[in-house]
Amino acid sequence: MTWIRLALIALPLVEIALFVEIGSRIGAWATIGLVLLAAVAGVLLLRGGGMLALAQVRAALREGRDPGAGMLRGGLVLLAALLLIVPGFFSDAVALVLLLPPVQRLVARRLRGDRETGDGRAGDGRGFRGGSRAGGRAAHDMVIEGEFTELGPEEPGDGRDGRRPPSGWTRHDGA
Repeated sequence: MTWIRLALIALPLVEIALFVEIGSRIGAWATIGLVLLAAVAGVLLLRGGGMLALAQVRAALREGRDPGAGMLRGGLVLLAALLLIVPGFFSDAVALVLLLPPVQRLVARRLRGDRETGDGRAGDGRGFRGGSRAGGRAAHDMVIEGEFTELGPEEPGDGRDGRRPPSGWTRHDGA
């Protein structure tokens, strides 16, 4: 918790120092122009990158693959876009670093807890196990057993006798 407090105090100081230093070298108007340019880039990235990440997650789910990579990439793009929108050169630099694919892979490995193996493959055995697959079988191959009672149209509980309102699971076409 102490590190977070220190970072919250240090970050604005670093940004102010960079504004002063860069502004003294390139001028006030050029500095303001760079900040506005970064903000516009952040807004564009927020729109385009978010939609791309959503499409990647949907495609992964549709194909039964791990959507985590697309979700993480989308989260990093979102964070980078927000950092670009916030005025400051340090936050812009961090945003640009977060957009680099090697950095995204490193963050993904760190969040998963993977350790790099000697042959360049990452993994500690904690890969994707969920999604539309369960125990190695596709979801459409699974059988869920249960008991049910089929009610006729005149039997109590069909929703037409007034004792219980119809639900989305009740057929009302008389069949």
